[in-house]
Amino acid sequence: MKYMGEIVRNFRISRGLTLKEVCSENFSVAQLSKFERGDSEITFSKLLIILERMNISMEEFMFSLKDFELGDLELLLQQLNQHHLSQNIRQLERMIEHEDKLFHETQNKYHHLNSIMIKAMLQDVDTTFCVNETEKDIITDYLLGTDEWCYYEMILFANTIHLFNTNMLVMLSKEMVTKTVYYKEIGKNRKILIKTLINITIILLERRALAESLKLMKQIERLINKETYLYEKNVFMYVKGFYYYQKGDIETGKSMMQEAIHIFEVLESTNLAENYREHYKQITG
Repeated sequence: MKYMGEIVRNFRISRGLTLKEVCSENFSVAQLSKFERGDSEITFSKLLIILERMNISMEEFMFSLKDFELGDLELLLQQLNQHHLSQNIRQLERMIEHEDKLFHETQNKYHHLNSIMIKAMLQDVDTTFCVNETEKDIITDYLLGTDEWCYYEMILFANTIHLFNTNMLVMLSKEMVTKTVYYKEIGKNRKILIKTLINITIILLERRALAESLKLMKQIERLINKETYLYEKNVFMYVKGFYYYQKGDIETGKSMMQEAIHIFEVLESTNLAENYREHYKQITG
């Protein structure tokens, strides 16, 4: 792994910036020069100022610091999504074994939570497998006991929503909306929040919990009010159609769901169109 000063220097030079242009009243050219050479350290607050003056995000800085490799969590999620989509049961089982081994060796609770999250995805593709009640309680207790939900908590909940009964699902949905209030403006966090609320709404509609679904739909509508959320708006049109269908307005519901599927086809989002088409067939018979 490179040292932090070297990363700062690489970013600065790549942007054609001088030491003086990056410095501020908080630190001198000499201080920055020593930091870049690895001869001294600086405080985290000064590092943030430097990155801001170069228009570099902390995420970009950390990615470069790790030699452009994914972090442990991102790598785990990448593998999880890959094996879940391909329904590779054996690879999911191996991921569970690996996280259980790490938990046994380190007693780091996040490995235990990761293991349960992977089990939830395994249950989704293997009808013979079931996450037990104790494991569900561990996820619930962790989420309810965490005062501020960041990226990890949102991902953990997003991948386990199908485990919970309706009352608990509604309760945890409220927790997510409340506890992400400071972090939902971060781009990827906001997208996860929207996607998770949409998926929860679909589950609630499948269970015919119409009142609870409508409340979540109002939350989603407020979150996707920007023009940039085109994908989310199209999925939301499908969800609204599903709501009308379940409410008894069959023709309006079918029309909206079919229109959303058609838009995915026009955009050449073949897999998405096929997924929603299959869901449409299941609910309409």
